[in-house]
Amino acid sequence: LLGATAAGIASYWSTTAALMHPEALRWCGANIEREAAIGWIWLGHAADEPGIPPRRPVSERSRWL
Repeated sequence: LLGATAAGIASYWSTTAALMHPEALRWCGANIEREAAIGWIWLGHAADEPGIPPRRPVSERSRWL
């Protein structure tokens, strides 16, 4: 995913149950007797550039002991 982003390609990791259906795996050419999917990586070009989400200060997320 980081490599795709560095190359200017949008990427998304998905683990939806619909993509684990045997017919979906067959459509992708998987041998369902020997192979299984744990997730799918979608690649493409984004319609727009996502903004950087606001970040809270580190002091709100960490505690020093």
